[in-house]
Amino acid sequence: MFLLQWFQRKPPTMPSPVDPKLDSNTHTYLLIVLDAMRGAPFTKYKVIRIEHKKQKREVTPTEHEYLRVSVLDTTTKEESTIFVERVMSNIRVEGTFFERLKGFPSGEILVNKITSILTSSSSSTPTPFYDKASLALVSSAHTSAEISSDRFEARDQVLGRLDRDGDDVRVIIPEDLYLPQLAFIIDEVHNHNPLYSLFEYQCYWFARLIGDAVVARFPSKDTFMTPPREDDTFHFPDERPNSSGRWRGFLVHNVKATVLPHVLQMYDKRWLGYQNQVIFSS
Repeated sequence: MFLLQWFQRKPPTMPSPVDPKLDSNTHTYLLIVLDAMRGAPFTKYKVIRIEHKKQKREVTPTEHEYLRVSVLDTTTKEESTIFVERVMSNIRVEGTFFERLKGFPSGEILVNKITSILTSSSSSTPTPFYDKASLALVSSAHTSAEISSDRFEARDQVLGRLDRDGDDVRVIIPEDLYLPQLAFIIDEVHNHNPLYSLFEYQCYWFARLIGDAVVARFPSKDTFMTPPREDDTFHFPDERPNSSGRWRGFLVHNVKATVLPHVLQMYDKRWLGYQNQVIFSS
């Protein structure tokens, strides 16, 4: 319904989706791309290369990972670059982790699983995000809503220029991937933030999930320059016993197997809806 209403009205003037001055969040960027498709062939902007890059350590004391996307204008044969990354905003996080997760459609299922194991001493079924030792650490906090955060919301953004020097972690060369499809994928990964907020809004997971979604839906040459992180191992700074691989008491497992299916399911639904509404509007 939202897209249909958008197609039936004339939106404000928007920049080109490959404008070097581009600076937008994922929702706005999706609208920018859809606006560029008005009166233009769907194949106008082809995604020819996606580079998952890690910022050099000498540039910043903390690691930062982002995507560099090469886009070919198939009508002019000009190549442009956009950058996609997750950074920190100045908006503080509100609500407990459980409240935020429960507000997400798929999050209700996870909260129910957590609650079920917390209240059952006989359950021995392993779960994707945690084990019994983890649950023992968070049970009191869960019931008293003490798992809150002083952290800031993440900002998932698309930029026309990024002054960073990074090394390639992964290079994806997709076949028949066009900018509207990528824009929907980027926005859908952003929308699934509550499911991977276990990972502290890490820029790595944002970039990794976008790449995984592209490879899952489009034939691609997918090359990792460094081994992918499959174990999702985290360490607390104070090196407490049994803290390895845990986030606030949770034993964290593979993010790809847990989150990616949700992303792909919603992307498929939104992409089909977009195609149907374009045809209807036309």
